[in-house]
Order: sequence, then structure tokens, then C-alpha cells
Amino acid sequence: MKVVILDGTYGTTGNQARDQVMAAYKDHDLDYIKLEDKKIAYCTGCWSCWVKTPGACCHGDDTQEVLRASINADFVVILTENAAGYMTSLSKKMLEKFVPLVHPYIELVDGECHHIARYDKYPKLGLVYLDEDLDHTDFHITRHMVKRAALNFKTSLDYAVHSAPGKELAIEDIRI
Repeated sequence: MKVVILDGTYGTTGNQARDQVMAAYKDHDLDYIKLEDKKIAYCTGCWSCWVKTPGACCHGDDTQEVLRASINADFVVILTENAAGYMTSLSKKMLEKFVPLVHPYIELVDGECHHIARYDKYPKLGLVYLDEDLDHTDFHITRHMVKRAALNFKTSLDYAVHSAPGKELAIEDIRI
């Protein structure tokens, strides 16, 4: 199984969690991407990735590299920390840049409007949310938003782990 870890933490905040997640998937084909080291532009909503250059961001950043790794994975783990009550801007902008993985066209799914799939298969998602204060409200909001994003990206959020930075993760919760 192919697993991609998208690390949206800043500096060394998520190092222990990263190591624990990597250990949990040590028997799998693992790809680790530190988003802080990538050039990822904010989505400007121009729709170029849908209309002008399908699947490719017009900003010429590292988005395509991250998307290629993610869509070819079986599982994508979003590792992030609490930043003002939500995930970091690194994680948020990368999640928004998943848009070209679906078509711009809309279909009705369970009474809701969702984009039509571009690919036959999408990776499952996992969330590891680091929060010094262990604020459950912030965690639940972030988990809900990632779950909704997963729904629009034709997949599911298979687990969400809430922990303080530097603390042991419940490894059994992050194995698939």
C-alpha cells in the first residue's frame, strides 16, 4: 500500500508525531512531504486548473508534485498543528489545491452538490492534529472540515487523532 504524509507543521513541531506516523506505516511504500519545504501558492480561484490547464495550477509551484504523489497513494495522512483554532495555512492551502483532482462539473449526491470525479480511485485520508491546549472544539471543527473536503474529493476521512505536540500518539488509531 502507498502512503503519503503531508506534513503541514512548522519547524520541528511535528517531528515526534511524524516519526510515530512513519513507524506505524513502516511496512508500506511511504512518501513524506514537508509542505514547509515546498513552494505552494495560495489558490486564487482562477479556475485555470480546471479550464485552461486541467489538473495543473497556473502558479507553476510544487502543487502538481504533491497532487501526483497524493492521487497515486492509497492513503494520505494530513499532519498539522493548531493555528488560531484550525489547521496551519500550509495544510489548508494544500487541501484547497486538491481541487484539480475533481472535475468542475457538479452532480447531486445525497441531496448535496458535489464535483464529478476526475479519477477512478482516490486515496483515503487520515488527520493527525497537534494542539498544545488539546482544545476539543478546534479539533472537532478541523476534523469536520477535512471530512467534508474528503466527501467532495470522492473519498473518506478514515481516522482523526488529536494529540499535544511531543506526546505519544495512539498508534492503533493511525493504522489502516
